[in-house]
Amino acid sequence: MKKVTNFFSGSSQEVREMLTQKMLQASDNLQFEEAGRIKSIIDNLNLALFKQNVENENYGDIDIFNYSIREDKICFDALFYLNGKLSFKDYVVLDYDHQDISDLFKSYVMQIYQKNIVPKNIVVPEGIETEDLELLYPDKIDNSSKKYQVLLDLAKKNAEETLRMTLLENDSFTNKQEKILEQLQKLLRLPTFPYHIEMFDVANIYDEYVTGGMVVYKNGYPSKNDFRKYNIDIQHQDDYHRMQDMTYRRYQKDIFHPTNLPDLIIMDGGKIQVSAVNSQLEILDLKIPVIGLVKDDHHKTNRLLN
Repeated sequence: MKKVTNFFSGSSQEVREMLTQKMLQASDNLQFEEAGRIKSIIDNLNLALFKQNVENENYGDIDIFNYSIREDKICFDALFYLNGKLSFKDYVVLDYDHQDISDLFKSYVMQIYQKNIVPKNIVVPEGIETEDLELLYPDKIDNSSKKYQVLLDLAKKNAEETLRMTLLENDSFTNKQEKILEQLQKLLRLPTFPYHIEMFDVANIYDEYVTGGMVVYKNGYPSKNDFRKYNIDIQHQDDYHRMQDMTYRRYQKDIFHPTNLPDLIIMDGGKIQVSAVNSQLEILDLKIPVIGLVKDDHHKTNRLLN
């Protein structure tokens, strides 16, 4: 209770830090429901603080937009006032690679008003190109009035806080992924850290339509741009030769590009699948560790084969 009292008496940063650390600790312990619950508390306290800060002003029906950039992320934040009271808020965090901020801003505002009523006034920060927005929402856009500066500052502060927490969560998740990969390296006695992992499987319908798939992970994250699908049309109708065909096609093109090769290959299968891949790696004179995921009678992985 004392911490909550401190929050409303001006010591909000201390309370945020305490709750954020508890949230990250829960996430590290894989207690994702608890981490989500704490995050909801933080969001609700922030909303309550915003209401407290502006409750003595009468701003009418107005929506406030602002943004913040940190590292490779951008956050757009919106505060919605009805009859002068903060009714709700919204935000989005996007990857940022030096795109045009005004274009991103316009897209966010348009997305908001696809599902919400347009108010009497829409306030955006200085520096945002508003020509397109003014065409979409005539006589609504304000990016120069000082009357709403306190609200713009609140929206920006909220965006900054959202980015700070997002990056903390990302760092926590990345550290957790790296620890898991380090454990995998020790378990399998891999010569290098398994930053780049490729996984293969084959599917077929009555041996007529046979396809293979490759899924790629880099530093514990799916690398979807590297995913591949292989149509397999060979004379031999068995998993051994199908795996040979798919993996040879994958790795022969990168014999002279070692940076494109994985640190670990994972096969959906046992001895047959692992042997098939190793036979092709030997032909190509490549030394890449290969393991298989051996399934039980219920099609669940019950052991690793290397």
